[in-house]
Amino acid sequence: MSVEALMEWVRHHAGGASVHLRGTGDDPAEGVSLALVAIDPAASFGTGTLRIDLTYRLTVRLADAGAANDLLCDIAFAAIDAPGLPGDGDSLRRPIRLLAPAEAQSRHGPVSEPCLHLVLTVERRREMTPALPVRERILRSSQDVPRLSAGQGR
Repeated sequence: MSVEALMEWVRHHAGGASVHLRGTGDDPAEGVSLALVAIDPAASFGTGTLRIDLTYRLTVRLADAGAANDLLCDIAFAAIDAPGLPGDGDSLRRPIRLLAPAEAQSRHGPVSEPCLHLVLTVERRREMTPALPVRERILRSSQDVPRLSAGQGR
């Protein structure tokens, strides 16, 4: 599942701080908190794939505000340089994206504390039934359309 892989990625970059999920109404606890704020369909160009974008709001609460800001910056730089999360079974994951603050605010509303918005695109392959071969023309036209020569006008 994508949330476990994302939490493991955050733990790797959190420098020993506790990492936990929270609901939208929960008060953030000490450490790094992740809250799912949006699930959006993403463009799917492959015929056998489905994609969604999962947007998580990441906040850091530590007793030392300077250390919290440093940790938030470290995670932001790691997200910019993220190679992507590993896939499992029929799910593939693309690199993590970091939303700009203005875009995050327009999509998800204002926030009262420093945070990051991480977007994780999850792609799943779906079973495709092969299309049957077409044995005859589907469109038939019995109407003759006259062509105009280059010098003629209407």
